[in-house]
Amino acid sequence: MAIINQFQQAVGTVTPDRFEQSLAVYQQQFAQEEFWTQKQYLIWFHGKDIQKAMQQQKSQYISLNAFFDWALNQLDVNQYPDLIELQNRISPFQ
Repeated sequence: MAIINQFQQAVGTVTPDRFEQSLAVYQQQFAQEEFWTQKQYLIWFHGKDIQKAMQQQKSQYISLNAFFDWALNQLDVNQYPDLIELQNRISPFQ
């Protein structure tokens, strides 16, 4: 029942207005020349696909969106050399 309720809540958030808002964000991102010339699309597409694949394989775990929202507020990137390096590598694409 919990899964059905969760599904119904998620479906309830789908509206024409939200669709048009999301579409506008995507169109704006894809229209930016640097998104293509600087190959920012590689990070965007791969990150999105990896996130979705992880959630599909382990659907009993917390939503990755909820986890990312929590982690971004809890994690100090500057404490971890590998995250600092990752941040430096992707910062030109932001």
